[in-house]
Parts: sequence; C-alpha cells; structure tokens
Amino acid sequence: MRACIRPVRLVSRRTAQVMHERTRCTSRFPDHDARYGARGRAFCAHDNAYLVAWLVDSLELAGLDSFGTNVEWLRDLLAARDFPMNGFWRNLELVGEAVAERRPLDADQVRRSVALARNGATSR
Repeated sequence: MRACIRPVRLVSRRTAQVMHERTRCTSRFPDHDARYGARGRAFCAHDNAYLVAWLVDSLELAGLDSFGTNVEWLRDLLAARDFPMNGFWRNLELVGEAVAERRPLDADQVRRSVALARNGATSR
C-alpha cells in the first residue's frame, strides 16, 4: 500500500520543533538515543513533522482515512528498518496529545483519529 505523502507545508519548522520537544523523543526513549544518536533524533523530528502534518491535513483537507493510511505506511517503513514498534506507538500517542493541545476544538477528533490509526494499523 502506498501512502499519500503530502509536503509538510501545513506545519512550520517552528511548530515541528515544538511538537518534537512536546513528544520529548530523547527523554521518553533514552534507549533510542543511545542506539540511534544525533541522526536518530533528526529522523524523530522529521517523522513527527510528517505525523503532525498528516494529522492536521486529515482534519482539514484529506479526510480522516488518510491519516491511518499514512501511519500504516510509516509503521511498515520503520518496521522494515527494525525500529521498535512500542516506541512508534507511544510516539504516535504523544504526537496526538501535542496536536490536541494546540487545537483544543479538534481534540476529540484528534484522539479518535490516533486511536483509529493505531487500531487499523495494528490489526493488519
């Protein structure tokens, strides 16, 4: 399955940085920092920027199914690279919390979208 990858135009670099700090990849997953180092931190911020953009895009333009499709694509990519899925799922939840915090009017839909993406992707 191929994801509909949209440019991260919906999320500024500053917003992506805030989201990265909010998810605190390094402090929440210290083993990842030891394993992946600076390059891993950069990929974490990059992946989070896409997750945020896909989530916001699904709320505004692309429709809710698009987020699940994109999450599934990223999950498969990271799994092929032997990335620990427990970290991926926890990070997805943290991204959802960060978006819900920034978009309180959409918070319920954000939580549902993250839950549906996780349940849909884990059931395959």
